[in-house]
Amino acid sequence: MRFLENGPQLPDELLTARDEGRVVFFCGAGVSRERAGLPDFLGLAEKVIEELGASADSPARKLLNESAEIGKGVGIDGLISADRIFGLLEREFLTHDIEAEVAKALQPPPDVDLSAHRILLDLATTPKGKVQLVTTNFDRLFNDASRNEIRSWMAPRLPDPARHKDIDGIVYLHGRASDEYSNAEEGSFVLSSAQFGRAYLAEGWATRFFKEIMARHVIVFVGYGADDPPVHYLLEGLDRREGQPSQLYAFQPGVPDEAAEKWRYKGVEAIAYPEENGSHHTLWESLAAWAERAKSLEDWYQSVIQLAGQGPASLQPHERGQVAHVVSTEEGAEIFSKGDPPPPAEWLCVFDPARRYARPWYATLRYADTSSQRTFVDPFELYGLDSDTVPTGIGPDDHSAKREIPPDAWDAFATNPSDRQNLKDENFPAFRGHWSTHVPRLPLRLSRMNDWLANVADQPAAIWWAAHQDGLHLDVQGWISHTLQHRKKDVSPVIRHAWEYLFDAWRERLDGGSEWHELQEAIKRDGWDSHAIRKYAALHRPYLKKADRFSSEPKPPGEKEGIRFQELVSLKVGYPKPYFRMDIPGEWLAPAIPELRKNLEYALLLETELAELHGHDHGLRDISPIIPDDEPDNLRRNHQRTEGLSGSVLSFASLFEQLMKMNIDSARREFAVWPVKDDTIFARLRIWAGGKARLVTPESFGEIILGLSDDAFWDSHHQRDLLLALKERWHELPNESRQDIEQRILEARTTKWASEEDKKYEERRAWETLTRLQWLVDNGCEFSFDLGAETEKLRRAAPDWKPEYATTAAESLEGRSGRVETDTEYSPLLNEPIGYILTKARELSGRAEDDVFTKRDPFAGLSTERPVRALSALTHAARQEEYPQWAWKTFLGFEARKNDKPRFSALIAERLCRCPDSAISDFIHDASSWTSRKSKGWISGFPETFDRLISKLIGVLRSQPSAGGSGLLRGNKKPDWVNEASNSPAGEVAEALFKDPGIGGLKKGDELPREWLAHAEALLSLTDDSRRYGIVIFSLRLNWFYLFDQTWTEKHLLSAMDGEDMDDRNAFWRGFLWGQGGANQELYLRIKPNLLAIAGEQNLLECECRDMLAATILSGWIRENEKTRERWVSDKEMRYVLLRAGDDFRVNILWYLDRWSKDQETDSDDTDNKRWSDMPAEFLRNAWPRQKIARTPAASRRLCKIAFSDTSRFPELAKIILPPLTKIHRKEQGYYSIQYVTFPADSSIIRQ
Repeated sequence: MRFLENGPQLPDELLTARDEGRVVFFCGAGVSRERAGLPDFLGLAEKVIEELGASADSPARKLLNESAEIGKGVGIDGLISADRIFGLLEREFLTHDIEAEVAKALQPPPDVDLSAHRILLDLATTPKGKVQLVTTNFDRLFNDASRNEIRSWMAPRLPDPARHKDIDGIVYLHGRASDEYSNAEEGSFVLSSAQFGRAYLAEGWATRFFKEIMARHVIVFVGYGADDPPVHYLLEGLDRREGQPSQLYAFQPGVPDEAAEKWRYKGVEAIAYPEENGSHHTLWESLAAWAERAKSLEDWYQSVIQLAGQGPASLQPHERGQVAHVVSTEEGAEIFSKGDPPPPAEWLCVFDPARRYARPWYATLRYADTSSQRTFVDPFELYGLDSDTVPTGIGPDDHSAKREIPPDAWDAFATNPSDRQNLKDENFPAFRGHWSTHVPRLPLRLSRMNDWLANVADQPAAIWWAAHQDGLHLDVQGWISHTLQHRKKDVSPVIRHAWEYLFDAWRERLDGGSEWHELQEAIKRDGWDSHAIRKYAALHRPYLKKADRFSSEPKPPGEKEGIRFQELVSLKVGYPKPYFRMDIPGEWLAPAIPELRKNLEYALLLETELAELHGHDHGLRDISPIIPDDEPDNLRRNHQRTEGLSGSVLSFASLFEQLMKMNIDSARREFAVWPVKDDTIFARLRIWAGGKARLVTPESFGEIILGLSDDAFWDSHHQRDLLLALKERWHELPNESRQDIEQRILEARTTKWASEEDKKYEERRAWETLTRLQWLVDNGCEFSFDLGAETEKLRRAAPDWKPEYATTAAESLEGRSGRVETDTEYSPLLNEPIGYILTKARELSGRAEDDVFTKRDPFAGLSTERPVRALSALTHAARQEEYPQWAWKTFLGFEARKNDKPRFSALIAERLCRCPDSAISDFIHDASSWTSRKSKGWISGFPETFDRLISKLIGVLRSQPSAGGSGLLRGNKKPDWVNEASNSPAGEVAEALFKDPGIGGLKKGDELPREWLAHAEALLSLTDDSRRYGIVIFSLRLNWFYLFDQTWTEKHLLSAMDGEDMDDRNAFWRGFLWGQGGANQELYLRIKPNLLAIAGEQNLLECECRDMLAATILSGWIRENEKTRERWVSDKEMRYVLLRAGDDFRVNILWYLDRWSKDQETDSDDTDNKRWSDMPAEFLRNAWPRQKIARTPAASRRLCKIAFSDTSRFPELAKIILPPLTKIHRKEQGYYSIQYVTFPADSSIIRQ
């Protein structure tokens, strides 16, 4: 947590430990230097040397001066410790005199600023009023700053940390100046190396005191540098192993990584803060704010909670972080839950990392007509914390971009260490008794969060957030329900219903495989019986489930009048899908079908409820027809017909049809109980079943059709099954029933859509009637009325209707998916005059009216089969100064041009050269792609044409720079230079240059053709990204360029590597590494300094080329100089780069080392085999760094992999890797059995 926007981030554990009185503050010279203006240890030595009158050649003065120079030279303070300077002074002067000058130098002025000391005294004062502060300063400023009389302790009489009451007061660990600052009080100062040695080593009283403190308290260092003598001696010899929980903290100026590095191997967790021009203002302002918090924790909590009342979106990240800290503690969560009014429910979006890191999208105005009425929102900007890893930005056009939640992201609802320390029996499940049948209680802090959530459950944001969860603890659900029912009487019914339905959805079972398998095993064992039927039906029972419709919404809806259910919760009915097919035997169909019908009745109930809540009944209406369409092979509807409500209805119909075949009487009894007032599920089933002559008499069929409501009769989704049933039984119907159905069709529908105009309504009615009448008559149905007269009358209301429209009346309205086929039939273009071909082709192109899965493109067919005629059409248009983009793109396409002869390709090139730059810019991607693909086949016969075409295309890119963008959209992501170059005009032109046969037969010592180099230089002279795309393609072949023309390569390619333009540099390296880093010895040694340098640049290592970078550098270590036999990359250079480049790089190096040594062993002779098998041991022994920074879990895992994968050399490798190994986290480690996995038969190796 931060108190200030740019202040240090204090760990929650530290803040809590101070609140509990478990922190001891160790205060160094920096405390007295910042505001009181006293000198630090080296500054004190300088003053004392001057006052003592040490000579110019005094060893102490020389060492002091040398210390200052060394510090400036290497940028590291503390390399020469001040205690050594005082040790040299003791050789020249009496200790009494030295200490007198020390005391004198520390005497403060009368108006000294003691605010820093008061801040630390406030922080060091526990809630019970005890002061827990240790200082190695000699001044008396802590006593001067105290508002009350505080006990002081001085060495060697120190308090006993084992006695709890003793740690109360100010401990002057290294002594204190007398009242008048004339000498040391009660003994002497710990100043020189000898005195430090006695205190920490020989007598050891200071070390024992510190260890006792550390065993019982959390320690915070303030005013120390990592290399200050007190820190060095205090931490010397402590057994602090990596991975132990930190009980030591230190404030350190600088960026977090650098600060952490200075203290890490002392076992101290650094708390970084910015330093501005040597000022530590930010630190002290933060400590002052912390001290105010320490004076009254509850008041501070209240102030933060009052701030939280404004809502998270109006606060800064560090302010949201303060709220996060409050709810991370049990006491803070309790106060937060009792806020009056409670902080708004929108804080849930801060407390939940899934909401903070949700994908940016348009805000809740999703009912707006245009995107300009909506606001694009990034949830992280509204809800992110100062401690969060900042995610990569995502723009409105980045539709495929995703955001991952960092594994260490703070989560208010996850148990933290404090929660786990205070668990009781009620928080655990039990083997027997009460807690074996009840859900364990939440930890106390989370129970307080439950109280707050219940208090804000009436706010839309609360239910909106809950709708994104897979569930909430049953106690949470119960308390929310109780609060809404009994404590909040004025809650909106919409809010209450939303919670109730969400609870229902969570309570419903999820699709799970175990019950299906249990039923299958039971049937295999015992056969089908009534229990199996009931279980089978229960597993098919529909249920409420949470839909994922809200997943893209970045923020919850605000409080407003008339909020709608669908803005809060998105629910749907779930229909279980069997894990495997289970066929019910015929004899069990009769008892099974009624149970399955009850499932459909329950589905109807659920779907009807949701339709009322959501304001539409799409789920009920959109049921697939029971009788399927005849579908072409390229179309698929299987998913829609087997999933959801459609799948349940069709499955029931299939079983019912089987029942009709086996027992028609049972089928009739079942049919008789189907609901007749339903316009959806059972209306469809009754229509379909009515078409079965064995089941339903003609008279009953007529009654079924006439008994349908107006909505059901005219429902377009029922239409296929209805028309097919009428067609099947039309001639069986009694005359009266048939005439009544005719009359009903003629009368048309009687229901009007909301806000539908009268004219549109009458047109729609007439259109529907005309379509059904025409379809029926087309399918053999005869009418008792004059169809012509009625049609004429109806067409007055629907003049645009045509009889052919009726042919599709009985087609399914199911969604279809499939391949879109391209029809390239071009015969209509053959009889067109040349000047009209393009116009006619455009007219005939597009989707076919009668088949949306067919795209017509006659010009593509003409371009492929009759290319001369197609080119003539383009040439004719060019004479009219017309250069249609669509036609050129089609003509230059891969399929159209793959079989061209060289002469025709050269003709195309000539035509392109004649086009103006502005015209070619519209299809420059296609022109450059064609040039790259096809030029190899015709360049040798038409070199001048090729030169003109290359010059033309480069000229277009120069005059029309906006046309040179890559076909790969970058958005706001980092450049992907390789893929962008491969899909750019400049990249395609660069690739085309390498098809020139003039460079194909070059040998070492030959020169590159001047004309060819001129084209390459022209490409590299383009602006911005077009130039960089050329750099990528050329640096891919850097070794080839360097072989034939080093001077040119230095000037035009290696200059990008050495230059200041970061994008040019990255483009160069991406291209070079894309080519797998191939380089001969001379080139490798030329680029080696740059190659090793970029390994430490994290911006490059984050891209895909980091693996190849590791491989390239490792290959340099493996290969040897042809003359000197020295490695291209020495052991020392390899070790240096391994230290700088980071853990991912080191792991990649080890991966390639292991892989290459195995690959080469199988492909080499005995001599080479031994060399390669020796390589891992040699590398790990000579080049692998011994520094602690390389001892990471990831590297350790890879080192183990290397050792355990080489059975013959395991003892040798194990001995090498053991020192650099560190603990591997349990989730990451593998388990190795030396005896049973690695060496099943070689006991001698095991003994070794």
